[in-house]
Amino acid sequence: MSRADHAYPIHPSQLVVGLSIWVDMPWLDHPFMRSRLMLTTQAEVDEVKAVVPEGCLYWYPGRSRATPLPRPVAKPEPSVEQAPEVDAEKALALRRERELVQLKQLTQAARKAWDNMSMSVWALVHDMPRSPVSVGQKACSISFDVVEGIGNASSWQLRKLADSSSRGQHHHALRTMTLSAMIGTQLGMSRHDLTDLVLAALVHDSGQADVPYPAVHFSARPDGAGSARSGGGSAAIVDRERLKQHVQLGVKLAEMTGVFSPEALQIVAQHHVAMDGSGWPVDATEACLGARVLALADRFDRLCTPASRDDPPMSPSSAILHLFQREGRRFDPTVLQALVKLMGMYPPSTILRLSDGSTAMVVAPGTSIHQPLIATYDRNVLPQEAALRVLGADGCPTVVSSVSVVGLPAVVVEWLEKIELRMAATPVVSLRRQILEGDAELETQGA
Repeated sequence: MSRADHAYPIHPSQLVVGLSIWVDMPWLDHPFMRSRLMLTTQAEVDEVKAVVPEGCLYWYPGRSRATPLPRPVAKPEPSVEQAPEVDAEKALALRRERELVQLKQLTQAARKAWDNMSMSVWALVHDMPRSPVSVGQKACSISFDVVEGIGNASSWQLRKLADSSSRGQHHHALRTMTLSAMIGTQLGMSRHDLTDLVLAALVHDSGQADVPYPAVHFSARPDGAGSARSGGGSAAIVDRERLKQHVQLGVKLAEMTGVFSPEALQIVAQHHVAMDGSGWPVDATEACLGARVLALADRFDRLCTPASRDDPPMSPSSAILHLFQREGRRFDPTVLQALVKLMGMYPPSTILRLSDGSTAMVVAPGTSIHQPLIATYDRNVLPQEAALRVLGADGCPTVVSSVSVVGLPAVVVEWLEKIELRMAATPVVSLRRQILEGDAELETQGA
């Protein structure tokens, strides 16, 4: 291994223009296009210092055009005992302020990372029909970063998957790609299979450039009458010719990139498959797992963010209920269960009215689909310090209904919106682990 391939730890204060660095963080947790980058301007240096904590930075001497600054000698901060003029109340206020600033920085970084990824996907979706060969490596790079960081996804990313305010084909591709990766991870797919799935999801609708999005409406009765939003059943009215053209053109473009494996091409070819034969191809017996995952992720996003502005969007909880009750036969039950386990029956950001009259927000899915983690509004408690509870656990009130943010008092809305800080800062797996450890500690104390 050459010297250029060796990376060494570096403190953020040592950064200068000309260093080649590696940011050892999941792609969703930092705002940069790649984890490895060359610092070419002072603005980039300042941005890395602002968002990357100590212990997550490395530099490559063989690839750098400069050397790091000397590391400053750390000066111990005086403790509260060493500074008697600072009383306990002021010390607590300062600690809370620092924690709040850190949470805001993490939230801002998560938003910027999502926006940067959205711009990358926009460029790829825009260029794919015109120059598929040139976008092949870009697609591989995006897919690698998604698979690398998906294990640390936070509830904030789950919330973004149902953001009906962000329309457009690149937003659909980004959300469907991310949700497919999350479902695949939930199913235990290998890293290789996840990479194929993410790559296919990224370009699955590239064939829409010359073929309009196919008309697919799921009816209430087997004879085709009714509406998907007004009754049960899974019969469909499908413009099969347009559906077929759209899929075939997408496969052709994917082949032209030169980076798709046969398995990834199969996922693109089958991403409109339905287990009851109502999709394309009609025969679903040979549908691969990746295609069944992508078909469900694609449909969930179309329910939450319809392609046509004439169709009202569904809330995530309504979309999941709809998929179970009215379109369940169209999807692999194992994949559908993985989606529900991932999102829960009350997905993150759902606002609930509880049986004791209080208002709560779902912070993250719990270990049971009906028992998410919630934060209950309390004007006397800071949002970032509100205790998380398991809905339906002993001593926790039950759900009366889910409610819209419209009509809630402004002070309640503001408090609940700040819960987003926690959603962006903490991976779902960490939140679940905290709850499980808390339950285990209570059981030990009870024994």
